[in-house]
Amino acid sequence: MMTALRGKMRTMGMLVLATVAFAVCDESPHVGDSLPDFHLRDTEGKTHSLTDYRGTKVLLFAFGSG
Repeated sequence: MMTALRGKMRTMGMLVLATVAFAVCDESPHVGDSLPDFHLRDTEGKTHSLTDYRGTKVLLFAFGSG
């Protein structure tokens, strides 16, 4: 019985820790904020970063197939 209780307490502790960690890490961009720099690879294998296009207008089109 103590083992089952200990397992439940451990699970609850992990859930609380995960919830707090996700709440603290909320760094979502807001309207008007600059985008953080990121790197993407195109279909030919060339890497592009957002800083490569500094000073120009950028339209980012992202899609995926499930």
